[in-house]
Amino acid sequence: MASKEGKEKTGIRLLEDAFAQCKTESRRAVAPFVTAGDPNSEVTSAILESIYAAGATCCELGVPYSDPIADGPVIQASYTRALSAGMTLAKMFDVVAAFSRSRSMPLLAM
Repeated sequence: MASKEGKEKTGIRLLEDAFAQCKTESRRAVAPFVTAGDPNSEVTSAILESIYAAGATCCELGVPYSDPIADGPVIQASYTRALSAGMTLAKMFDVVAAFSRSRSMPLLAM
């Protein structure tokens, strides 16, 4: 997303601006967690669109991996489903790139 100065805002700057806007508007930030690829890439894209439309400040996008021992059973199960459906890091970045072409909500890989 381009700023008023014409420079693209990405990374931490986009996140800082999103939180600053919440503060300016005296509202709480909302940062839902979504596992990339659970149950598949198409549903992940639809979920991102829905939470963006609902006004989420940002989204934590869980990167599924095969040994998530530090996560609880719900997230572990979502990672297993995503991996079984064929989610890879490259596919997750494809989902992120498609979403980010037209949306400015910060996505945080977790």
